[in-house]
Amino acid sequence: MAYEDFRHLLKQKASFAPQLMTPTARRILKRRSLPSRIWLATGKKVYNFFTRRLLNWSDGEGTRDRIDTEGPMIRAALEQDPRVTGYAILTYSLPSKGVGLYVFVETALGEGDIRAILPGHAIELLQTAPALPRREDGTVREDALMLVALNQVTAAEELMRNEPETAPVLRPILNGRLNFTDRRLTHTEG
Repeated sequence: MAYEDFRHLLKQKASFAPQLMTPTARRILKRRSLPSRIWLATGKKVYNFFTRRLLNWSDGEGTRDRIDTEGPMIRAALEQDPRVTGYAILTYSLPSKGVGLYVFVETALGEGDIRAILPGHAIELLQTAPALPRREDGTVREDALMLVALNQVTAAEELMRNEPETAPVLRPILNGRLNFTDRRLTHTEG
């Protein structure tokens, strides 16, 4: 179980800090333990049937697949338009359907204008904003936007308390969030 816990940690590292992955970490990530392989071949199918079909719940597995397959085309289309100054392509759970794409776009354009730039792309949620949260080096803070995409209001509020400089940009994005389907942690999350 410790090996699989470590693999799970490496999956998170690969998602949120891929530049820190070493060749050894990549090798470990590719090799599941024997009990894990047995679980996937037997019990996981029953688990998926009950959780996804009967309970209408999704655990968000396979989130990188859509970003890897559809992300390059979306990025290319957004980067060609000079009115788009930043973007983030993230995933969120769709109950019993896997994952959806939630795209944040920094632009003065509206959602309809951006969708016109991205014809034929299956983007479930598209949110435009005049500014996206950024790091000191100018890169978009996907970690902050992921909280919005996952409807993690409490965690986003905590981030803004701990880093007050993010609040002027993140607050309007959080207030205009489009995902209300994910699990809510407390009754205070709207």
